[in-house]
Amino acid sequence: MSQLHKPFFYSACDRYVGLILSLVVTAVVARMLTPEELGLFALASGIVLVTETLRDFGAGAYIVQEREPSRTGVRTAFTASLLLGGVLALA
Repeated sequence: MSQLHKPFFYSACDRYVGLILSLVVTAVVARMLTPEELGLFALASGIVLVTETLRDFGAGAYIVQEREPSRTGVRTAFTASLLLGGVLALA
């Protein structure tokens, strides 16, 4: 059971440190921008968040959950993720 403590701790730290940094950056940006610019920043941040969520689409989870991922499966997941990320970046 002790083998699970370290990865869980690192995962929790990664998540919460990221949230705290995001909050700090947003507070700093809010002080620097006008209300109109802040609204545009919030809209762009929301679009980026949705785009990142769509880009993932489970390719990483597929590779991790496969008992013995084939080279073809990994390549297909990578290519699909890359193409979807490119399409979303251009949109």
